[in-house]
Amino acid sequence: MKNENPAPTPRRRPDRPRRNSQAEAIAATSGPFTVGDTSYKQWLILGALFFVMTLLLMSFTLDTYTKSFQTALATIVAPAALVGIIWAFGLMTATFVTVALIFFLFTPYTHQLDEIKNLLLMSLPPVLLAAAAWKVDFSRFKLRRDGATILLGIFTLLTFVSFFVNMQFWLVGERVVWFQLACATFTVVFAWFMTSEMEMRRVMAFFVILCFFSAVLGLLFYAGHDFTGWMGDLMQKMNQSYPRNDPFWSPQALNLMETLSRSREMYSSILNSDFFAAFLVMTIWLPLCMFFVEEHAGYKVLALATFLLMLVCLAFTNSNDSYFAFGVLGTGTFVLLTWRHIREWMSRKLLITFLVGAVVLGVTLIILMIPTLDRGWDFKTEAYAGRQVLWGGGFWPWLYGMDHTAARLDFSSILFGTGPGGYRFYFPVFRSPIYFDTQINNVTTFGHNWYLDVLLEFGAFGLLAFMAFHIRVMVDSWRQIHSTANRAHMLYQIAIFTGLVSIAFQNFFSPNNRWAVCGVIYWALFGLSMGVKRLDDEPDSPEVAAMPVPLSTQRFRLVARYGLLVVAGLFCLRSIPQSKKYFEAARANGTGLIYMEYAEDRERKDLDGLPYYELARDSFEKAIKLNPSFGTSYYKLGHVYNTLAGYEEGPELFDKAIETYETLNRINPHYSEVHLNLGIMYSLKVSREQDPAKKLQLMGKAYEEIREAARQAWKPNIQWVAAALGTQLLQMTQVELSDRTLSEDKRAALETRVSELHTEILGYYRIIMEYEPKLQPLQQDRKKYLPQAQAKIVTLAAMGENTSDSIQLLQKMYMDDPSQTAALDTLLGLYDRSGQPEKKIEFLLDAIHASPLDVSLRKQIARVYYSQNRMDDFVRELRRILVLTPNDNEALADLMLVARQADNEAEAADYARRLSAAGGHPEAVTGWALYGAPSADNATTSITATDDATTILEY
Repeated sequence: MKNENPAPTPRRRPDRPRRNSQAEAIAATSGPFTVGDTSYKQWLILGALFFVMTLLLMSFTLDTYTKSFQTALATIVAPAALVGIIWAFGLMTATFVTVALIFFLFTPYTHQLDEIKNLLLMSLPPVLLAAAAWKVDFSRFKLRRDGATILLGIFTLLTFVSFFVNMQFWLVGERVVWFQLACATFTVVFAWFMTSEMEMRRVMAFFVILCFFSAVLGLLFYAGHDFTGWMGDLMQKMNQSYPRNDPFWSPQALNLMETLSRSREMYSSILNSDFFAAFLVMTIWLPLCMFFVEEHAGYKVLALATFLLMLVCLAFTNSNDSYFAFGVLGTGTFVLLTWRHIREWMSRKLLITFLVGAVVLGVTLIILMIPTLDRGWDFKTEAYAGRQVLWGGGFWPWLYGMDHTAARLDFSSILFGTGPGGYRFYFPVFRSPIYFDTQINNVTTFGHNWYLDVLLEFGAFGLLAFMAFHIRVMVDSWRQIHSTANRAHMLYQIAIFTGLVSIAFQNFFSPNNRWAVCGVIYWALFGLSMGVKRLDDEPDSPEVAAMPVPLSTQRFRLVARYGLLVVAGLFCLRSIPQSKKYFEAARANGTGLIYMEYAEDRERKDLDGLPYYELARDSFEKAIKLNPSFGTSYYKLGHVYNTLAGYEEGPELFDKAIETYETLNRINPHYSEVHLNLGIMYSLKVSREQDPAKKLQLMGKAYEEIREAARQAWKPNIQWVAAALGTQLLQMTQVELSDRTLSEDKRAALETRVSELHTEILGYYRIIMEYEPKLQPLQQDRKKYLPQAQAKIVTLAAMGENTSDSIQLLQKMYMDDPSQTAALDTLLGLYDRSGQPEKKIEFLLDAIHASPLDVSLRKQIARVYYSQNRMDDFVRELRRILVLTPNDNEALADLMLVARQADNEAEAADYARRLSAAGGHPEAVTGWALYGAPSADNATTSITATDDATTILEY
């Protein structure tokens, strides 16, 4: 019989997880945020980290700490603290901290606001990679299963190969290598250390939280101008209660608040609206999928709020390629991959309602945006033209290297590229000379096309390796989406796959992956996809695990392990020390720019700017000492030296300016307008030389620099300077050519040089005359130089050199402006000297067609007709002249002579009467009025044509 009242079972105390079983404790929890049993060492490290971060934040906002202390915190203490985090909390937590710091920190003012991000990217990922290389389990490594990892290693190896093949730009190229390796570090960590279901959920939760705060900051900076302005006013009031030389808030912090209060862009802490849009396009699918994965209501609320806030931020970025990447590619991919699951989760009626509503909403938005799209069409057309310039400037150097004549292919650059960071050096070589009209700066770092950048910098091998890696990751992701039985794995893989598809399109138009935040997130997505895929990989069976590993596999694992350790060691030894100098140099350069701007402002107010120029000089010199490849500092320092030479009239400072520009041109060829500055400086130095031979040599150097500057940019002021220096060199060469003691070879060389200079000088004036820039300041320059250029063209043409070029220019001058009578006279004289009467007639006919009432042109063509024995045309033109001016004495006199020679006495008497009535003297006419004495053949020509006023319209 069953006992209806059984004795109560003794209650047992549940077992606690062991202190050394943190993974088990994590697995026993239900949420992704649980850290597990926190031991004393974790609390110790957490407290130390909090203290370090507090000092770091205070050092950048308060005026108490020195810049050296700030840099030491970021480059020494921060990596050491990261080691402590790895020891106490694990590699993944340290990675979270690193990503968050890179994402959210930015400095008040250095060279750019995001220099702190580059500093952290150079100093913290080396520690992560070293820890990953030490901890990674290569015994799990399978050649076939881990193909994506192998391809990533090959691509990384090829970046080093490209770097060593192109050693001429060592320092800049090395930093690009470390930047690429730092971004790939996050691929390695997420791919190899996301080893459990709960770890995956923890990682995804971190990225969703990152997205949430990025959206909140974006909206705050975009719409919270009143708040940031109020904060700035409050900080200034706080400073008023402190001594002026010892304020509470640093000038950088005040400058930051002022910058944020004036901002009208949606850029969050990424500080660029296009880059923020790229981040949103990559990650917006993670919170959406988290909403369907997580069961806890709090996570669902967080995911949904994050997704909606990110949508709002994306709408305000005004990034059209991001709109297309999200709205068409991203949404299409997401719906395609989730379609069969959507049908399972939703009723058919609800699904149809949603789709109809989405279509109506989309059509409505398009209709409402038509005016905006129409207004922006011209801008988008110009943006596309700018992309063509950027892409062409990157593609042709890949084929031809530095040879702008494109005479032969450069197989080294084709196979291995121009080296990491090579775009900035090679782009000006093939850049369109009208790049400035497409809103492209003098200094352009990247090609706004990730694939083109990889091709140019790492060559065909590098691009093939990257595309193989990219495709392998996408194929593995696609297979897992369609084969996995784990719903969370499938949805998160769909989110990652969709983000990679979206950004793959945007990478054709944006350099976002070449900047810190987007580079980290982009490569982290690859790691997330690889990590989620590894979670579904089945472990080896006991039989397979017990089988001996082939010797080739053992060797490969050994090489991979120690190779990764060596790379990580080099990364730590080279990148971390450079990061300190890099950041200090950026701060010094920023300080120099402030002093320089202040000095120029004082000069505009007729105040003494010398003390501030000296401070700017000291800052730029410090920046160059810390970072010998800092192009901006060299460029500005040369300007400061030249300005100080004007203040102090010291030749030493003038020579220092030249030396600075020469150094810049050596380490960073074609930087900004360095050729223009060097050419002008050399030409000014000519006046200080006494030796004619040295003066000619120095002027030759000046002209070579200016000629390159004029080739690279068709700005009117550069063309004018090039023509002026070319003219000076031409005069000096002609003086040397007058030396009768010259050898025949020397004389022939100088004569050839004179002819070349004539052609080149005419070319500069041609550009001023023919090219009409779009930018208002350049239009003003052209308006200033155009009349002078036209006068110079007439003068050069009269010298008789380069007849064909001169004729073309003079023709255009006169046709554009018929008041240019000097150009017309010179042009007609060139036709006569070169023996081109038919070309002369052809031009005059065109000119008469443009100005049919111009009698002087008709007289000119009548003279040519007479000289060519075309008497019928000669008479016809005289009659047309009389139609326009019935009392023209010259036409009447010549027609009277023609009639007499034709024995037409009646007509001759009529013309004589008309000539007398017009005030002429028929009896005094003994020769041709428009041309010289007639030939015998001309005298026998009779008049057979009659003309009226309508005949003038023939031309």
